[in-house]
Amino acid sequence: MTSLDPAIIAEEAKRLYAQKQYHDAAQSFSQAAKLLTQNHDNLLSAEMSNNESVAWLQGGMPREAYNAAKGTDKVFEDAKDIKRQAIAISNQAAALTALKQKEEALALYNTAYQLFDEIGEKDMRSYISRAIAEINFGQGNFSNSALKMLGSLESKEQPSLRERILLSLLRFFYRRIYRTK
Repeated sequence: MTSLDPAIIAEEAKRLYAQKQYHDAAQSFSQAAKLLTQNHDNLLSAEMSNNESVAWLQGGMPREAYNAAKGTDKVFEDAKDIKRQAIAISNQAAALTALKQKEEALALYNTAYQLFDEIGEKDMRSYISRAIAEINFGQGNFSNSALKMLGSLESKEQPSLRERILLSLLRFFYRRIYRTK
């Protein structure tokens, strides 16, 4: 790749990602981010770093994924872009989950959940709730896991048939355990 145009490099990175060439995509996103930083476009640079993070994680490189996303949430926070701030935090949490740093991941997921709640992002909040539930379940914290999953499913605007069945089962068991109507 000989171009030094970050837009062209980013398009190439997206093409590589779509072809599941995650390591090459991550390196291209990284190169685009560096060029954008040199051009003083910190917002787009942070976006490219988050894309890099996702590519590294898909490629099985969670440490690199975490390093790529680390700090990008602050760029979005300074720009008052709450949605991208929460996504950046979620990317960090996903990498920490893959690194088996569950407590740190939970803290970040909870922060992202609050930010998504603040801006009314129901689908993203549902995704985060599911990630929190999976961590809680993996740690043997079944009641917290079930409650978080219940909240996740209840916040979806149009749950699938499978999700509606799971929601009914979770409500049933919750009522049985806590003896509510």
